[in-house]
Amino acid sequence: MHLALIGMSGIGKSYWASKLAEMGFEYYGCDDLIAAKLWPDLNDSHDRLLAMANWMGFPHDNYYEPRAAQYLAYEVEVMQELIEKLHHASPDQKLVIDTTGSVVYVGAAVLTELKKQATLIYLAITPEVHQRILQKFWEHPRPIIWQNHFQQAADETETQAIERCYPALLNYRQQLYQHYSDIIIPYETHQQFDLTATDFLQLINIRKTPE
Repeated sequence: MHLALIGMSGIGKSYWASKLAEMGFEYYGCDDLIAAKLWPDLNDSHDRLLAMANWMGFPHDNYYEPRAAQYLAYEVEVMQELIEKLHHASPDQKLVIDTTGSVVYVGAAVLTELKKQATLIYLAITPEVHQRILQKFWEHPRPIIWQNHFQQAADETETQAIERCYPALLNYRQQLYQHYSDIIIPYETHQQFDLTATDFLQLINIRKTPE
């Protein structure tokens, strides 16, 4: 069983991938794999996500665009390497990939090949959750690929512009996650307090079974 979890950063992909790893799945965290490629440019050895966020900066920073492009190029490399690993793995081998929120930007060709090698599981969100995700972003910054979804108006502060543009970014990504996913698990389901890893796998198996 080859699984890849997709969805926005901070929605629970790492949590569920770690739970599956406890059940014997071989775990691949894309954030860590990208950070390893960026390591010479990162200054914080304790929190790789924070280090990458600080290195990339915000979309209004003058150094953001080239660094975002470099990050995305490394993300494409990581996904190609994982696809190659999946290609050579036995179908019975249990593997789970914890993707980044920006995985939908690696290109249609890469994502199509990933779908051939793994079941893509989208951990969905609701519009009501958007503000909570933004709050998490302020509290625990993560590297974000905006892909032209940041536009600052003349009468806005940088913070105001980010808070206005972030929901549009989420809406756009939701469409891409839904388009590429094989299975969608609703927010209220994957966020259940008492949901176990066994339950999570059962949800996947149920949704994979043709009606």
